[in-house]
Amino acid sequence: ISRDYIVYATARRLESMTILTHPNFRKFVLDVTNDGEVRALVATIIEAEGHVDVVINNAGILAPGA
Repeated sequence: ISRDYIVYATARRLESMTILTHPNFRKFVLDVTNDGEVRALVATIIEAEGHVDVVINNAGILAPGA
C-alpha cells in the first residue's frame, strides 16, 4: 500500500533535521513556546494542504529517573 503523506517537521534549528531526507518531508524552524510562530505555521500548512490530519508533539522536558 502506498501512502503519500506529507510530514511537516519542526525544530529550533534546521541543521538538527538533516537526517530527514524523504521528499515528502517539509522542514521548518519553530519555537513551540511562541504562540505566534505556531499559529503562523499552522496557517501555512492549512493553506498548502487544506487541513491537518494528525499532530504529534514530542517537545517537552526531559525528566530521567525512577
